[in-house]
Amino acid sequence: MRTKNLLSVLWLICLTILLCLCTDAQAAEFELTPMLGYRATSLEVSTGIACIEVAGAPCPDRAEADDDLTLGLIFDVRLSGAWFFEILLNRRETPLGVDPILCPECNTVDLALEDLETTTLHIGVQRRWQAAKVQPFVALGLGMSRWTTRSLSFFEVDIDDEQPSASLAGGLAIPFTDLLALRLEARAYWFDLPDDAFLFDQDTTETELAAGLAFRW
Repeated sequence: MRTKNLLSVLWLICLTILLCLCTDAQAAEFELTPMLGYRATSLEVSTGIACIEVAGAPCPDRAEADDDLTLGLIFDVRLSGAWFFEILLNRRETPLGVDPILCPECNTVDLALEDLETTTLHIGVQRRWQAAKVQPFVALGLGMSRWTTRSLSFFEVDIDDEQPSASLAGGLAIPFTDLLALRLEARAYWFDLPDDAFLFDQDTTETELAAGLAFRW
């Protein structure tokens, strides 16, 4: 139960910090950016089954997460000058599959593989270089990520696990007006994954390209 409450606790911490920052609302500057991205991953998930007979051939005991789209929100509050406090929340739902090289017959039958859902919540800072037409930035975030699956008949046990994670981003903000800008970024994620979470790789990295419209006020 303790791990399942970590995201809720982190949300409370974020809200508390925001309340402190917003006490001087006239000096604050806010930015909300809905993001759409594409994330590449090498994540492997154990099926929890040593061996399954599929079409007369042994099926590998692991499945791979595919590269897929991500949806997210980024909320920034100016701390001072070029520094921003940043909250990142995103979600990805990617299908699981078996490497056809390891098991060619596995793709000819229905393995009832469901999607792996990844939810990430990070708090961090952003350093932005102010310019007239293009504003480069870098951002660092720390927080938690959660992986869940829904009733996989191919799996003996569903996945529901939370672990620490971090992200590092770099990109450009291109202002259209004082209230609207285009945000382009490349972001790398790092996850610390234990073996007992049905995930083989203990240290997993993922890369993402994303874009969004930033609403400023």
